[in-house]
Amino acid sequence: MTVRYGLIVLDDSSDGANNSYIAFELHNSAIGVDAECSGHGAALVSGISESDPDQWYFCFVESRDPSISASFKYDSSLNMLTVNETWTDSSSTDDSSCGYESLRTRKISKTTTYQALGSDYLPIVCQDVGDKGSMQKQCTQVKDASIQVEVTTESL
Repeated sequence: MTVRYGLIVLDDSSDGANNSYIAFELHNSAIGVDAECSGHGAALVSGISESDPDQWYFCFVESRDPSISASFKYDSSLNMLTVNETWTDSSSTDDSSCGYESLRTRKISKTTTYQALGSDYLPIVCQDVGDKGSMQKQCTQVKDASIQVEVTTESL
């Protein structure tokens, strides 16, 4: 998986934490599909009571294929991004196991579900933004990040 165009804004002030957000594009080269991922709210900000580094956010899959779903979670205290994408592939094959050529072969359908899950640190550069004394940081991704994922399959 490749993470591109990442932007993170973290505001740990008491009145601004809900303004925090993360946005990036997730590219799955195995199936050639992009997903637009974003999340917002105080759960992204470490060190405050609303912080939740285990909250999953859903991504919009650009192909609109309902057999593909993508999600992520972000731990700002570690700058760790975890991505999860699942997709399904359906195929059919001829079954001629009966051994009689004159008989019509039957089609056997096979559905395989793939899940790709992985985590890595984001290569970002952050700077303070806003008025002097502001607690808001804006971080931008300095290069595309490849996240190594483990792909598991389940066939039905």
